[in-house]
Amino acid sequence: MAETEDKPTLQDLETYLKEIDTLYSEILQINYDGSRSEGKLYLDRPLRARLEYSPPGTGILIANSGSVAVFDKNSNTGPTFYPLRHTPFFHLLKRDLDFTDSDAVLDHLVGIEYNELHLGLTSRHLKGRLELVFQNHPLLLIGWVFVDEFENRTMVRLLDIKSNIKLDPRFFNIELQKDLLNLD
Repeated sequence: MAETEDKPTLQDLETYLKEIDTLYSEILQINYDGSRSEGKLYLDRPLRARLEYSPPGTGILIANSGSVAVFDKNSNTGPTFYPLRHTPFFHLLKRDLDFTDSDAVLDHLVGIEYNELHLGLTSRHLKGRLELVFQNHPLLLIGWVFVDEFENRTMVRLLDIKSNIKLDPRFFNIELQKDLLNLD
């Protein structure tokens, strides 16, 4: 990584994320109300992701082909769909990352050990910001904070991160997930 004064630049963050083809991580999510959720995150850049919450959580989110399907394992109804570009996942998954010339970049805070990239989220479905958190040395995405339009903060911490590994494409198959949950 080419760094200025040992601190990552926006170009360094962009290059780092572009070099991630796949990523697996255990997650710890701390919701805005203080409750905690655990689960697993799978990314297959560009445009595919899966977030599956561990019990007692019941949610599965699958991003594929420009849509995000949100499943509730305890429900007998089908998933709720959202356009990928209207979700926080979009900034992690989009094909053409460009942080150096982007209206989405609100701020880049660089400390000694960590740095944060604040990205604005504005659509008719989602307003707020996504704060990507990176460890500086070695450069590593360690989590993010989603801040909604009311300043409610939901933090996701990535644990036991493995990148550029083989992931089963079935993880990202929305129709297969519907079949597994016996949904029409």
